[in-house]
Amino acid sequence: MNNLIQNIKVYGLSGLLACSTASCETGLHGKKALDESKKDALETVDYKNLPVNEYDRLLTGEKQVSKSIWAWDNNVKAIRYWDSIKTDALVKKAYQEGAQMVRDSIAKANLQKIAADSLKHVK
Repeated sequence: MNNLIQNIKVYGLSGLLACSTASCETGLHGKKALDESKKDALETVDYKNLPVNEYDRLLTGEKQVSKSIWAWDNNVKAIRYWDSIKTDALVKKAYQEGAQMVRDSIAKANLQKIAADSLKHVK
């Protein structure tokens, strides 16, 4: 009897949690989360400097990933899409900064070698 009551509590709370989670992704909460994710991604990508066709491609991508009949599923997919766009932009930026650091250190090392070699010839 205790197991039955315990199972009812667990399944009841699980169902309640699932319903509340889905409701957070629809309506105003889901729309707000989607708008924030989209805004962050576009700022990270620096959308103001993107060509028009690239900006349109990003917006079309959002529409293509969210074709579910469930509104919460559309929001989740669209949020994941914008998060992946932001992540991709951050990774590319970090790679470019790292590559520039390597180029700078190589240039600095070469300058130090040139200076050292030229000082050897000065007497």
